[in-house]
Amino acid sequence: MLKPVHQLVWLKVDVPGSGKVVDLVESLARAADAALGTNYTADLLKGRPRGARMAHEWLAKMACHFPGLIVLDELQNLFRIQSKAARKRAKEGARPELAVVEDETLKFILTLTNTSKIPFVGCGTPDGIAAFSTRMSTAQRLLTGGYHRIDPDPPAKDGYFRRHLLKCLEDYQWLPEKMDITAEIADEIYRLTAGVPRICVMLWIHAQKRALACKASALSLEHLRHASANALAPLQPAVEALLNQDVNRMARYEDLLPRGLV
Repeated sequence: MLKPVHQLVWLKVDVPGSGKVVDLVESLARAADAALGTNYTADLLKGRPRGARMAHEWLAKMACHFPGLIVLDELQNLFRIQSKAARKRAKEGARPELAVVEDETLKFILTLTNTSKIPFVGCGTPDGIAAFSTRMSTAQRLLTGGYHRIDPDPPAKDGYFRRHLLKCLEDYQWLPEKMDITAEIADEIYRLTAGVPRICVMLWIHAQKRALACKASALSLEHLRHASANALAPLQPAVEALLNQDVNRMARYEDLLPRGLV
């Protein structure tokens, strides 16, 4: 009796911090096994797995599951900053250049788009994405579907920040009374976070911790400001740079601007 084959409709993993193909394929294999109920990872890891061979074996196993989409996040992990000696030779004030950690990893990603014909989406920070453009052959293969830059949402009333993000946050309150996010509060949250979703969520959590510590009955602007100035203090220079769109201040951070812009 033939067993049914399940399609792998989509799969998303983060590129491991090592940037090595063995670790990336293992992450993909484990995620695929969890989605399909298979046990391909154990076969792939038998003996002493070699990166390129392991990658091709995994792709061969996935072929019968007809992957619809593979998403790789944190693409900047494919690259590392140059050695200390190389950075010393660079011009003073120049941003350290990125170098690919392992060529096999990059080749595997190109195989996804070229040979395997699996739809692929890559996500990462501006400096990581820009590192791909140093080779035209690589860039043209990865940009079949185009390059889409996602900037912090503006504070407009009809934007994602107001209509969706803040509406979701409003539901998550653990105090006796619920605070309504008025226009004034929305403006202040935007000022404290530049509309970056992860920072908004962290601000909301730490503001509630502050409110609970003060035995308050509800959240207030003061709790939000205290959380920003204390728990999230290291982020404030970056937030201010984003709010002001100050290119020089943004350039102090490796992941806020594409390389070559400053």
